[in-house]
Amino acid sequence: EPLWLCVLLHAALHDLPPVPTDPSSPSSSSSRLLTRASAAGRVMCLLVDFDQVFGLDEVDEFWTLVERTAFGRNGANTNGAVSATSRMTAEMLWWQAGIRVPYVPCLSLYISARYKPTKPDMLFFRSSLPGASPFLRVLRLIEAENEAARGSSGVNIDTMTKSMTFSEMASYRSIAMLPHIPNALRLSDMYCIGIPLFIPDEPMIHKFIWPDDPLPLLSKIRMPAMRGANTSEPSPLDFQVAGRRYYQFRRERHYWLQYTEWWVRPHLLHFSSARDLLEKAMLSGEEAASVSQKMRKQQEKLKIEVLD
Repeated sequence: EPLWLCVLLHAALHDLPPVPTDPSSPSSSSSRLLTRASAAGRVMCLLVDFDQVFGLDEVDEFWTLVERTAFGRNGANTNGAVSATSRMTAEMLWWQAGIRVPYVPCLSLYISARYKPTKPDMLFFRSSLPGASPFLRVLRLIEAENEAARGSSGVNIDTMTKSMTFSEMASYRSIAMLPHIPNALRLSDMYCIGIPLFIPDEPMIHKFIWPDDPLPLLSKIRMPAMRGANTSEPSPLDFQVAGRRYYQFRRERHYWLQYTEWWVRPHLLHFSSARDLLEKAMLSGEEAASVSQKMRKQQEKLKIEVLD
């Protein structure tokens, strides 16, 4: 990151002498780049933060570099290989620049902790989203209402207020998260551990998942060859320009949601409201163990597909 810097590095390599074909040559490995395209699935993708360093008048020259270096066109005659860490980023690269790259998901293989619940409580993962605090306040109000009516609020939902180890997180029966971007490393972390994970269902998830990013360079956000392209898919740009007007572009939001990691990963649990989350948080130990086992099987399947 930023992804545009990887393009510039590819361009620098492109102007160097040809890479030796002898595999034993030290320069054979050092002169080719492996780029893991992330950008967290953001719609600006190749141009995230480009305006912080360059101006609008330099965008066209940048697109020329992308074309000249065959960035993302993986092959023996290019200066490296590119893969996407999320399906959303892969689709953004295609929409923005006509580049098709393989989707190789983040698997968080550095984590050794595994799901081992020692308490029946839920952990509400920390969030700095503007909508997180109001949601938590409503959650606490409903808890108080349930406690007054039943004498108990049901399962305890602990709010993460400080840093925690993965093992500490794994001791909870389940975790609730509010997605803040289309692809978050915390999702692959929890998936690797195998913790049953609750996320908002549609339409509620659209209040959180699309980042409220500045969107400069809109007139040149797509590569020139793609600006007039006729595609059957809805634009990922219009509804993000609309920001928090959730009543608009419902079809577009629904379409692009399918490419976010929160929708790509199976066996995630969904809630439609704060009250619904409180009800579903009371899943039994057996139900939680069943969900965790399915997540672990999917994790192993992904690992085999990625590493083979």
